[in-house]
Amino acid sequence: GGQYVKNHGCDECPQNTYSTGVTSCTDCPSTQTSPEGSTKCYEKLYDVIIKTAEKNNARTGGTFTVKITGDKGSDTVSVAGIERDEEKTLYLIKDIGLPSCVTVYNGGENGVQLSWVKVSHGSYTTTTFPFPDYWIEDHDGDSPELGNCRAKCPPRYGKDGKLCKPCGVNTYNSQDTASACTDCLSTQISPEGSTSCKNVICTGGQYVKNHGCDECPQNTYSTGVTSCTDCPSTQISLEGSTSCSNVTCESGKKVENHDCTTCLTNTISPGGDSRKCERCKGNEKSDEGAGSRITFTCESGKKVKNHGCITCPKNTFSLGGDSIKCERCQDNEKSDEEAGSCVTDRGSGSCSPVICESGKKIENHSFATRMNDTFSLGGNSTKCERCQGNEKSHEGAGFCATLNCTDGEAAYNHTCNVRPYNTFAKSGDTNCTKCPSTKVSNLKASKCEGSVTL
Repeated sequence: GGQYVKNHGCDECPQNTYSTGVTSCTDCPSTQTSPEGSTKCYEKLYDVIIKTAEKNNARTGGTFTVKITGDKGSDTVSVAGIERDEEKTLYLIKDIGLPSCVTVYNGGENGVQLSWVKVSHGSYTTTTFPFPDYWIEDHDGDSPELGNCRAKCPPRYGKDGKLCKPCGVNTYNSQDTASACTDCLSTQISPEGSTSCKNVICTGGQYVKNHGCDECPQNTYSTGVTSCTDCPSTQISLEGSTSCSNVTCESGKKVENHDCTTCLTNTISPGGDSRKCERCKGNEKSDEGAGSRITFTCESGKKVKNHGCITCPKNTFSLGGDSIKCERCQDNEKSDEEAGSCVTDRGSGSCSPVICESGKKIENHSFATRMNDTFSLGGNSTKCERCQGNEKSHEGAGFCATLNCTDGEAAYNHTCNVRPYNTFAKSGDTNCTKCPSTKVSNLKASKCEGSVTL
């Protein structure tokens, strides 16, 4: 039943025909219809008119399915071989009640682009369901119903324009009311058409990156978690490592930032896992990248400073060796900066006393002439003595001279001064004597005379 004889075999009766197992198919009456392979005809309860798009690049051809849903149920028709801007009439044989929406799916390799679908019944007003600029692409047997029946997409699908499509790789939809698929986290993955995401699990030496696994970079490591851990600054690792190893440096270098750094001049390191270049002492030195220090001594007249020898300045001295100080000469001593047979400036190895001539004193490793009314015997004297009040001297004098004042003058502050009234002084006096209360004197008097009359 539902077949006919064809080319030495059996084939299904086409649409709107039927058979009960004879050699040929029988056409249905004009008021009835039937699907392919039918054993009987059915009443045409609904007319379904399908109109393809009019524009030149409209997608047509192929086979697709139209499903009409009503308040009593749904029924489908299969469409094949339709062209651009063409109307095709099909029929429903199931009572679906009042049509409420139309769904189109399985649009073939190139899909199909429709303008509208009209559904009519003798008892109902014709209803038009528009599909402006809309096409249905090919889907597998698990494809959801696509079209204007559904405002949202079911689980595993998301809206793409007016079309529900399977969620792409690394996206998902677990709800029946979602309009779009949700992206998985960057640490998660999902295959096409998923309702959930799964965490990415990486092996040791890898980390999660953009929904996959990538090797940990140099100087990092992982044991299979989602991220890589930095090695300590004293350790290193290759790409894709599960652990770090210590940095070992050669002599004269230190461990720094996952590598070996050369020690600077006048610093040293024994190498190995040392993280520091030790600074040489003042009497030590080393070349760049050295693993040991050199102790040095200075020649006479120089001192150790900043890993070298420097010449002692004038009026200081040093015995050399490991001395770190230039000793200062005494005030009655001096020294030259330059000494020896070297062509470069050198310090003195000893100090010699300063000897001054009469009228001068030793000061700052030399001699100095002093002011009036002071004197010095010279030699190693470090002081100029002050003259007495009745004495005086000129600058640079070796002795003081006694003032020779006349009668009526007194010597003080290194000069002769005229005495006031009612006082007197004799030659050589350093002070004036006051007259008795019964006598008087004039200026510059050498004695008191007369008497006071009341």
